[in-house]
Amino acid sequence: MGERTKKIIKWCVTFAFATLLTLLFYAYNNSVYKAVKSQATIWCDAFFCTAVLYLAAGGFALVSKHGGFNSFTFAAKKIGEVFKRGKKDGEDSQTYYEYSQEKQSKPKTSALGVLVTGAVFLAVSVVLVFISQT
Repeated sequence: MGERTKKIIKWCVTFAFATLLTLLFYAYNNSVYKAVKSQATIWCDAFFCTAVLYLAAGGFALVSKHGGFNSFTFAAKKIGEVFKRGKKDGEDSQTYYEYSQEKQSKPKTSALGVLVTGAVFLAVSVVLVFISQT
């Protein structure tokens, strides 16, 4: 399977999961708020909730890709090593700089699919806001 085919499959899975999540939000809102809200407003809420989740996940993935959480993961790794085998004097351990360089050398996955899906669902939500107000 080619690289392009893999990307298309990833985007389709991302979009399908977002659609499923939207349908779940819709089902919940429709059962709870059916008497209070119009159908367009319920759909708008469902699309907006999915968009916010996807944009937040994409933002976290983007920050993580550029090393934004390296200090947290390095600290957790060091704490885990101390609890696992105890601290021994004279032991050669990895520095934060070495850890960061190692993390940057590894290939990263793209968060573009998640961000684009979130933006599309947000745009649909905005359109539904204008539809529900008319």
